Amino acid sequence: MPAPGCCAPTWSGWPISRWRSQPGSSLRKASCTFCRAMPPTSSTSTRWRCSRPFSCRCSSPFTCSQWPRCALMPGQLPRPAPDRRPAMLMKRIENFMFRHAAQQGIRHLARPDLGSDDPTLRALYRQLAEEFQTAPPMTLHASAPALLAGYWHAAREAYVVNPAGRAQREAVAGEVSRLNTCPYCETVHAGMFAAAGGQRAEGESLRAARAWAAATLAPGSAALTHPTIPPEDIPQIFATAMLFHYTNRMASVFLEDAPVPLPGMATRLGQRISARAMALMARRIARHDAPPGKAAVQRRADLPAAFTWAQNTPHLAAGLAHFARAAGESGQEALPAPVRALVLDHLATWQGEAPPISRAWLAPLVAPLPADRRPAARFALLVARAAWQVDDGLIDDLRRRGASDRALVQIAGWAAFAAARRIASWFPAAQASGKENAA
Repeated sequence: MPAPGCCAPTWSGWPISRWRSQPGSSLRKASCTFCRAMPPTSSTSTRWRCSRPFSCRCSSPFTCSQWPRCALMPGQLPRPAPDRRPAMLMKRIENFMFRHAAQQGIRHLARPDLGSDDPTLRALYRQLAEEFQTAPPMTLHASAPALLAGYWHAAREAYVVNPAGRAQREAVAGEVSRLNTCPYCETVHAGMFAAAGGQRAEGESLRAARAWAAATLAPGSAALTHPTIPPEDIPQIFATAMLFHYTNRMASVFLEDAPVPLPGMATRLGQRISARAMALMARRIARHDAPPGKAAVQRRADLPAAFTWAQNTPHLAAGLAHFARAAGESGQEALPAPVRALVLDHLATWQGEAPPISRAWLAPLVAPLPADRRPAARFALLVARAAWQVDDGLIDDLRRRGASDRALVQIAGWAAFAAARRIASWFPAAQASGKENAA
């Protein structure tokens, strides 16, 4: 019988279990799991089972092969095994939403094959699923794996690494998305901000990050050139702003306004519902602690002068340099040199002002080009300056001239990066120190 005062219940089958003892074990001198008292039928051929459907210290929920070595101290109740079913269910819902439902919102391009045999895509998708998600802003690049690799490398170091500052970066992402009129990104990052605990952490640092992000299209303004952001946070915040000026442009062209393309989800009410759902699903994403410098695909390159504010943060600088190289190579493959020069010359004089409502401003810019190059030039200029003005007619015009999914993504990626790099050149460089060198 159990020792006096033992808290374990007694059963006719001993030891404290509804299951009868079974022969076949070599355990000797078995004792009560709770009080170590000898059972009345203990022998050399007795095998006991754990007392309740709890997890004992050998981590087996039901049958304890290590009993009684894992026995608890006298009078101590076993701790119940953590119920992982809610987390597993949320992970399944999250995977379904991102891998299936959300991919339906990609437009103008074929749906990405997330089971691709391409080794680069396979490595990228594996890391995305673990550290972030196979979200449409990433997977829409699938037809240009090298560009996706550079984009993810930069986004990982800027946005995913260091979850402690995630709420600040989500605030910046949301503010930049508002500036660029990107409903998709506004909705997603409102939810991500909540998942990162931003509403609970609202304070001076978040207000400073938002105020600075709101000024990123106002070069020379005091709010932009004199940020009140802690110096150690500046590199990641600056890089996040630059990346979302890129991401907003790509999302405006290739994604529907609603993250999940269901009827009514593009309305204001639908956006609020989507943001709440994202806040629930994205908790794992917002809290994941990715180690810096471990991107699945990396390529060496020189850091562009526009990103000198990142030079004291080596892993971030490497990601931005990789992205710059990938975007440059994409432009060289998809666009002739005269078109690239036209876009870059136009951006060199741009000071962040909004374009006219109509697209009449494009005609004099593309007039010097041969007729067969004008559609690609119009597309690149619109992506850089007014991505929301890209419509089906412009895409169809490019398709008639043989543009593939890869060409569309490469042209848009190059133009969006050119605009984001121009914006990043307005950021101040002197105050950026970075956490990697702070120690």
